[in-house]
Amino acid sequence: MTLTDSADMFLDRLPDDYVNARDAHAAGVLAQRVQGSAFPDRYAEKWDEAHQVLARALAVDPNPGNAIATTRGPWTGDPVWLKDVLQLWDVPIIETDNWRSRGHGDFREVRGVIGHHTAGGGANDWIVVRDGRLGLAGPLAQIVLEKDGTARLICVGIAYHAGSGAGSAWAGKFTTDAKWHTIGIEAVSRGTPPWDWTSQQLDSYRKIVAAILWRLNKDSTWFCGHREYNLVDGKIDPAGIDLNVFRADVQGLIDAGPTGVAGGNPYPPTAEVTGIEAVRKENDWLGTILHPERELRCPDGLGRFAHYENGSVYFHPDVGIFAVPKALFDFWATVGWETSWLGYPKARPDVSADGVWQEFQGGNIYGRTDAKAWPCHGGILATWLRAGGVTSQYGWPQSREVARGDGENAVYHQEFERGRIVWRTSMGPIGTLDTTDRDVLDELR
Repeated sequence: MTLTDSADMFLDRLPDDYVNARDAHAAGVLAQRVQGSAFPDRYAEKWDEAHQVLARALAVDPNPGNAIATTRGPWTGDPVWLKDVLQLWDVPIIETDNWRSRGHGDFREVRGVIGHHTAGGGANDWIVVRDGRLGLAGPLAQIVLEKDGTARLICVGIAYHAGSGAGSAWAGKFTTDAKWHTIGIEAVSRGTPPWDWTSQQLDSYRKIVAAILWRLNKDSTWFCGHREYNLVDGKIDPAGIDLNVFRADVQGLIDAGPTGVAGGNPYPPTAEVTGIEAVRKENDWLGTILHPERELRCPDGLGRFAHYENGSVYFHPDVGIFAVPKALFDFWATVGWETSWLGYPKARPDVSADGVWQEFQGGNIYGRTDAKAWPCHGGILATWLRAGGVTSQYGWPQSREVARGDGENAVYHQEFERGRIVWRTSMGPIGTLDTTDRDVLDELR
């Protein structure tokens, strides 16, 4: 029996779930159900190496996506060639986790592209596109175009990006329900004047559209803006772009053809771009980077960070990308950064004339100007925020939470500028501004 015969027999006897697994992660999940291995990540680690070995043995192209990406013509089904064809056009790429298995079902005939803007304009807009918003489940587009020109791949299946095309001339090309037939691009932009498009972003926008239409063997008239397609909801995106000029530019690129190599030219692997540099550009107060690397890896293997003169920027794929001012970072460091009970930052810092504070996964950190920063979390934080937080009668935190006892008998308290809040597990919060009881409450220390 030859290697080819053996491989064919093996594949014929596999359940369809295995054969249809689209990537290393999907295959690994399926295998783990049977094997229960103590090393469940081995499929992802060895996937590429195994394909290279098999390709050498069978003398076939080790990256069949190359042929799919460079073969022009109609396509029905999910655009599995998306990554390869963008690389063929020298578009830098970030692959979100499990993007190849994400979507609201499978494509029908892929006919064209619809362009959008996010209306947020921030480095974390992609999370909303991936996860959705109130009343509309994600994914909301196949691609998010970052301000630095990077294409972030969100999904390969259907995305809820188009809405109704009723009354639009473009419905003749894409039907009145274009999500089944079009790839959606959400470009990061506020969508209000003065227009915040960057030259790198517009360059990639044109290339992405040209790459997809070139692959489908279509001309630039198979691209439209959301505002041209969805008249029912009065859409305005992508705002600030003359779409007729845009289509003319795209047609020029299609006529010239691709300049890259399918399967090549991704972002340099050492960079592991996550948008940290984009956040730095949005926050000039951070200052100069303090290390030669563009960004560094967190101990959990998922997060990334970079340190600057006046703060740091932290990224986690499930939380987002946020700057942390030095006034708060210095306390966060004393408890172990993201490995501590505070976890990763989950919101931008809030600033007032009196100080700065920021929300983390496990609580908040508050730093009054020219004073030490302190954390606040749990029941005490909730009680204090209901009273008004930093503008309340209690003022700013002046200590960490102090605990005594455990279980139902546990008692916690925290000092504030003008009082303290006590939390009894069995009774809930007790707030006091009366300093006469401090001697009694000090017994809790």
